[in-house]
Amino acid sequence: MPRTIFDREKDKYRKLRILLNGTFESDERDVEDVGTRIGVCGRQVRNYLKNPEKMTLDKLLRLGCVLDVPIEDLRECIRY
Repeated sequence: MPRTIFDREKDKYRKLRILLNGTFESDERDVEDVGTRIGVCGRQVRNYLKNPEKMTLDKLLRLGCVLDVPIEDLRECIRY
């Protein structure tokens, strides 16, 4: 019998993903523009927004600066 997982809180990076995607969508920025500012292509920015666990800390801080995310909010969402 197939199982359904109703509790999605096991995803460690859920808060970070919601923060980054929400900020990106509210600013209505272009993926290519954000990518050139942090030093990657637009496709890589989309991959980072889908899977923030694959991002290095340096790229995360750059992305946070470009999207104007306060550092306190980033620290709150990062799992150590």
